[in-house]
Amino acid sequence: MKIPNKIQQIENLACIPSLRFLSLAGNQIRQVENLLDLPCLQFLDLSENLIETLKLDEFPQSLLILNLSGNSCTNQDGYRELVTEALPLLLDLDGQPVVERWISDEEDEASSDEEFPELSGPFCSERGDPAFQGFQPPQSPPLPCGT
Repeated sequence: MKIPNKIQQIENLACIPSLRFLSLAGNQIRQVENLLDLPCLQFLDLSENLIETLKLDEFPQSLLILNLSGNSCTNQDGYRELVTEALPLLLDLDGQPVVERWISDEEDEASSDEEFPELSGPFCSERGDPAFQGFQPPQSPPLPCGT
């Protein structure tokens, strides 16, 4: 016999603002709340809960992957469009890619050759590879969220 998880509320997460991955799947959560204190959250799995109504302003804008499958809120008219409009960085919703956010293969091939000619291969991870002699990785500004 499978014993269900019993988490009913999303709470007490503000103490870990750098949290990137949160799975609360298979619980008894009824509403999305207390996530705005997680500005680095990129993956959120709330599948198989009891969420009937979505408050889209409760989701952090940083989300890339969101799973709400198994909640009755997903049956709402225009659900997918509302969620993808509210979360501009979202790439995957309920295990399905947000197609309009992915570059087509043709565009990707055309732009990758022009923008990054050094990535045309062949690739070798050995340090002694002459292709990498004198190579200095580009310096980039520090990423937000302490990475």
